[in-house]
Amino acid sequence: MRQIHELLWYLTEAITLQPARPIHSALSSMLDETERLSHLSPDSLMELDVAVHRENVNTLLLKTSELVRAEARRGQKVIRGGRRPLVEERTLPKVSFSLKPNST
Repeated sequence: MRQIHELLWYLTEAITLQPARPIHSALSSMLDETERLSHLSPDSLMELDVAVHRENVNTLLLKTSELVRAEARRGQKVIRGGRRPLVEERTLPKVSFSLKPNST
């Protein structure tokens, strides 16, 4: 039952993400199916192959992740063939390090 509730949480979160709009219908259907499974009797839950359902949910969550990452990349400038750093260099404090041992 814990796994089913985890899947409910992940799916509920995924539906709120704007970049996931193209697969919103599939996420919503999977959320409905997972919600239905959460109401099964204990005996029915014992017979349920949660791994198969989890795999189906995972496929959608991976697609959600791809969409969110693609959206994030579109908003970044490309610097020397790579992505923009998470923290702008100019905001980092200037620190100098010395390799000389302390003379105390």
